[in-house]
Amino acid sequence: MSKEKNKLCSVEEIQIKLEEKMLPMAEYLEIDSFLLKNNLHQEPIQQFQEQFQLRPKSVFLEFVRQYDLNQWEFFNIWFGRENYLQELIEMNTATGWACWWGQGERPSEWLMIAQTDPYTFLLHRQTDKIYAITSDDEDTEWQAIANNFEQWIRGIGTYYLEKRDIEEIIYLVQAENKKYWREIE
Repeated sequence: MSKEKNKLCSVEEIQIKLEEKMLPMAEYLEIDSFLLKNNLHQEPIQQFQEQFQLRPKSVFLEFVRQYDLNQWEFFNIWFGRENYLQELIEMNTATGWACWWGQGERPSEWLMIAQTDPYTFLLHRQTDKIYAITSDDEDTEWQAIANNFEQWIRGIGTYYLEKRDIEEIIYLVQAENKKYWREIE
């Protein structure tokens, strides 16, 4: 299969390549590194959408409807450890020291959707853009790492599975924050 230049891997291609790469190690994995279809009833997704007032056509919600993120780690980025949507609710309604946003009320336009060291990954509710922040970043400095959730996943998958040039990935995901991508090299 020839790969068109300047094109990210599709989610389906990432699924196949992840399976090829991870299947020999499957019995040793503590978490799910495969991207599996979702068998979750749509009701919890609808409730989550309403609770956080997400757009009905959110790319993030469409991805969650299609794929199981309940115990998924994707190249060292943690999504769910058990119940992804419940964990998102807890992370985005936490109080005290457990707040990803620091003190006060959670900024309503942002949702934490994943984490890794040192990044917290946020979804901007109105634009669907994805941001990677650290505890040192001021909210006035935040810039998008991808135009939407699926582009972010496809960008990471394309980079790690195909060893593509990071500058090409930055261009294809329409990243404003190039620092994040250059640090994953």
